[in-house]
Amino acid sequence: MSSSQLSTASCTFPNPRYAEAIATRLQSLLEEAAQRWQDVGSWATDVLPRLADFACRGKLLRGQLVLIGAAAAGSRPSRVLLDCAAALELFHTSVLIHDDVIDQDQLRRGLPAMHVQLASALRARGERLRADTHGTALAICAADCGFFLSFSILAQLRVPESVRRALLKLWSEEFAHVILAQMDDVHLSPGTTPAPREAIWRVYLYKTARYTFCLPLMTGLLVAGAPAALRRSLMAYAEQLGLLFQLKDDELGLFGSSAETGKPVGSDILQNKKTLYHHYLLTCTSPEIRAKIEQLFGAPQLHTHDIAFIRRVLRDTGIYATLRATASHLATRARRIATRLPVPPRVRAQLLQLVDFSEARSA
Repeated sequence: MSSSQLSTASCTFPNPRYAEAIATRLQSLLEEAAQRWQDVGSWATDVLPRLADFACRGKLLRGQLVLIGAAAAGSRPSRVLLDCAAALELFHTSVLIHDDVIDQDQLRRGLPAMHVQLASALRARGERLRADTHGTALAICAADCGFFLSFSILAQLRVPESVRRALLKLWSEEFAHVILAQMDDVHLSPGTTPAPREAIWRVYLYKTARYTFCLPLMTGLLVAGAPAALRRSLMAYAEQLGLLFQLKDDELGLFGSSAETGKPVGSDILQNKKTLYHHYLLTCTSPEIRAKIEQLFGAPQLHTHDIAFIRRVLRDTGIYATLRATASHLATRARRIATRLPVPPRVRAQLLQLVDFSEARSA
């Protein structure tokens, strides 16, 4: 799809034309890498296509935000912006692979997680001994390859050197923040005591809000040469939106459908995730209910009636309504900022639709 076709794409979000262009570019970059590296290791022609397929099954949200960030500063889609978008989606794919290993999730986007896929690939090769362990090791390596390849793409962008340095600094720091927030998320999970709300919001901010929304929008803004004032204003919007997005993720983990989310319902309960839902369940319920909840969070398995019980408690105690109201407040703040931004009307429409999408999504 040409740049002119992309620049006239509808202002809906998610944008199918943006997603198609990013997916096409990402597949091309990984095909080129597989050809270059086929003599380096026997897994190059297996793993790199898997990474491309894994990435392209997602919403490609971050990549689309790169294009929207540039459009906010008046720039049309270009090969440079598509390369940024593809590199960011590749990095995100690699993060998800590590996440699934850490959380021991078996499904991602409705298909076997990467470590499960690679364990199956080993068995298909007749290597059944410790296939699960070696599949996990291979998945970690595949993700590491994705991390380095994404930075290789970034390093080869045809942009002024000052922009390249700014992008490398931005990506390196924000990715480090993601990892540190992930470490807090992992560290908070054991035990039955509720995590402090401030700690939970901090994880939300650095693991989701800044990484999912601030980073891609800022990437587009930097490539487009946006002034500092616009960058600051759009970052304020992005932080509110990102917090809303994470709250919705937590809601879907409890009330969503695995057919739509692509992940097992209740996985946050099994992993004893310290979300705001968990915090309020342990601080706003009776001792009897709290004792039951403490048994369910982190349990080896959940039954349908267990999830139904937690849903009922959340509704009956008003916790669900409270957190929905919090999400609504974040959406209102994001909309208020978006309406005041000095951006083209069609970009403002995209930013507002992004708030609607984040608030109403089911996956």
